[in-house]
Formats: sequence, structure tokens, C-alpha cells
Amino acid sequence: MPKEIWIQFANKKAYEEKEEELRHIFEGESRRHGRILFLKEEKAVKHLPREFSIRMDERTKEDLERFFGKENIKEKAKSLKFL
Repeated sequence: MPKEIWIQFANKKAYEEKEEELRHIFEGESRRHGRILFLKEEKAVKHLPREFSIRMDERTKEDLERFFGKENIKEKAKSLKFL
């Protein structure tokens, strides 16, 4: 089942401060899971383009948790959408 990786930031400014590092972490990753950013203060959700998809293995998960904090990284199974 496809998964999504949710990365939470306190606000837009916090995201902008970490944006370059975020891109660096995702460079060279295999494309598999979608990534979604959540800005807590603004209650904004941003779905990153397909080109930013990653394969979430243990190393990548540990890197994300170490850099952004374990409480800010969530891996969720995508739900099926019915029309």
C-alpha cells in the first residue's frame, strides 16, 4: 500500500529555514512515497510534487527524525479515495 511521509514545521519561517537541508536529504533517494509538509501555526498542508517522492527506509527515516525531530515525522498509509 502506498504511503505518505508527513513532515511538520512550526510555521512557514521554520520551513524556509530548513528548506535547503530538506532538499539535500532527499537528493538521490529512490522515488516511492509522497511527501507532505504541514505548517502547524498556519494549519497549511503542502503536497510536494512527484519528483520529491522518496523510498522511506530505516536510514532515511532516522535522518529525518534526527534533523526534524521524531515528533515531526509521520509515516501514514494512503487511504483509498472513492468517487
